[in-house]
Amino acid sequence: MKQHMFAVAFLATALTGCGLTQGGGGEEKVAAPPKTASASASAGQTAAPQGEGMIATRRVNDDQAVLKVEVTELRREGKMATLSWTLTVEKGEHWSVGTKMGRHNTDYTVSNVSLIDVQNAKRYRAAMSQGPEGTCACTETDATTVQTGGKLSFQATYAAPPPEVGKVNITLGELGGLTDVPIS
Repeated sequence: MKQHMFAVAFLATALTGCGLTQGGGGEEKVAAPPKTASASASAGQTAAPQGEGMIATRRVNDDQAVLKVEVTELRREGKMATLSWTLTVEKGEHWSVGTKMGRHNTDYTVSNVSLIDVQNAKRYRAAMSQGPEGTCACTETDATTVQTGGKLSFQATYAAPPPEVGKVNITLGELGGLTDVPIS
């Protein structure tokens, strides 16, 4: 736990030193939760008790594969928040991550995964270092292909919503989203 706290403190200091950009990490006003592109939800979303290793889950149909998305942690630490989740390929021969959670067709990161503060109508994007080639404080996906039964883990860091916000919605790029995910 101490190593985790040190790593988050180090990351927060490093990102502050690089300078976070508003458009590349931080908050934006939103009118309503965004609509998703090509993925469709099947059975919907469920919440789980905190002690079971996940705090929200949902199944998604994408590219003839059925994926199970599990949010394992959404933790506020000072002015930063860290989101961790996994994707498991439950059905289909294989599934390719590619740019499905990136901001554009050459973005092999999870930079398009956002936290939506419905209470204050704000979107929090993954933190990015300043500059034209800003680096996302998140997992790089590459062109990873996962076989049935395979699991991938992801993580992204954000500016934290205000302390009074106890739940947020999460958008997962082309893979849809989850609602009312608790922040610890």
